[in-house]
Amino acid sequence: YYVAVTKAAFGGTLNLIGNRAKIQNLYTAGHRKYNVSIKGPGASAFTPLVTAWANYVWDGTDYELRSFSGIAGNYTLENPAVDYSIDDLLIQFPTQGFDNGLHTIKLTFYVGNTSVVAEAQELQLYIDNHLPEVNIVKIKHGSTEISTCAIEQLGAKPDGLNFEISASDAEGNLL
Repeated sequence: YYVAVTKAAFGGTLNLIGNRAKIQNLYTAGHRKYNVSIKGPGASAFTPLVTAWANYVWDGTDYELRSFSGIAGNYTLENPAVDYSIDDLLIQFPTQGFDNGLHTIKLTFYVGNTSVVAEAQELQLYIDNHLPEVNIVKIKHGSTEISTCAIEQLGAKPDGLNFEISASDAEGNLL
């Protein structure tokens, strides 16, 4: 399944997950290395995306934490038949420090360590590291408006709480 999104920019830690069938085909064809590069808004060239992350792998009894990293944007393609907690995870990176705007991420898969490559794949992603502004306008307990701190003093009452919340985002990315 997938969630169709509109005006849903991303900011935070990004998990870039490969397509299961394509990853299996690449691995079967001998593609064991891949390169990840990124081109920011207004940039003319791609630069290597170098990061480190961790993922849990099933060892037959339990999940064990395994670390991954790359050199100059180059990574090892893991066997897709191995059970990871985040299956088909190609890279995980924090977007803090990236300029807001449309970025292009390019993945190039290699056979072994040679220059023979599979067709490069590109993904465009709008990165927005500005947080939306969210405010609790008012809280009602039953029909009575109460302060935020009063929630702690309510006890068990059957009439519940109602919140009026406002949210805005300068870029319009609230979905």
